[in-house]
Amino acid sequence: MAAPIPGNCKGCGISTTKKCSGCSEGVDMEGLTTSTHYCSTECQQADFAVHKGECRKANNRKQLYRGAQFLQSVFYAFREEAFDVSMTQIQVVGGKLHTREAATAFHHPAFYAFPNNLIATADDKKAVLTMLCCFEPAAAMHQLVKKAFAGICSNTIGIVEVDVLVKRAHHRIVRHTALGIDNKTYHHSLMQVTLNDRSEFVLDLAGAQYGHYRAAAPWDNYINTYCEGGKIYRMFGSGHESLQKVIAGTEDLGPKNDPRIVAMLGHVSKVMHETVNAWEQSNNTTLAATLKLKLPEYTAGTATLLEDIVQELRACMVWWKSTQGPTAAQAKAWSTDRVEQAYAAYS
Repeated sequence: MAAPIPGNCKGCGISTTKKCSGCSEGVDMEGLTTSTHYCSTECQQADFAVHKGECRKANNRKQLYRGAQFLQSVFYAFREEAFDVSMTQIQVVGGKLHTREAATAFHHPAFYAFPNNLIATADDKKAVLTMLCCFEPAAAMHQLVKKAFAGICSNTIGIVEVDVLVKRAHHRIVRHTALGIDNKTYHHSLMQVTLNDRSEFVLDLAGAQYGHYRAAAPWDNYINTYCEGGKIYRMFGSGHESLQKVIAGTEDLGPKNDPRIVAMLGHVSKVMHETVNAWEQSNNTTLAATLKLKLPEYTAGTATLLEDIVQELRACMVWWKSTQGPTAAQAKAWSTDRVEQAYAAYS
């Protein structure tokens, strides 16, 4: 075990290895561990009125960054199990990932094996996992975001869904489709999270396609570095609500979107939420409480939860691929309940 790193006592200034146990794993705005040292109980008690606010903020930021990392791991797992691009080649040219896709149509499979054999590095894998992910994080992860950030921000005004334009220089992927290079400009969807102390952060689960691999970061730093032009703000839950309307047939899907993928996205969203609920009940805790624990307990807890979620995702995809799922025409009429019934009948 590494020797404790000394610091200056906040009360009297002398060097000490003792620190506030309440926020010993707290983090600063950038997500880096920060500690407040006290040489004695007297110095700590004398500073309590001042430090208690900072102690709470450091722990809230810890929950935010840990929650963001966990949510991103879940999203990566979902994408790897339900990858919807038929990839034939990936080449790195000048720091960009040039991907080549096979021509597909609605009579082809909706999901494909993730091309691990074509990818050289972990960062490249993350970029490919998130390519073309626009509304998916907001639509599928809505319930899990609420659970992860419970207690540190308001679900009604503390989280906002935002569409941004990412500067072209940050685009990591060059898509080569059957029609040529895709030069279209796409909005990128993310979330703005405002903690109870009014500090603002970005939650970007699919930022790897733009070279941003951290799930959370200070809002202003992110926007100034990666984005240009205006932003479109929507209430938290808008993406999830829109997904449900598309599945119900009350909102237009658009001619280029595969309804099979949308139907499965709605089902997966429900499965992930139910899996977390079951894990919380089984362990008599909550996701938010687990994110607050000391590092060993937090690591073990989230690892078992992630494993449960991955198992359920794999079960979903085994069913889907074994039956080839509904045809595109059938999927247009499918509701989430219909997907649930078919899945239950198979399992």
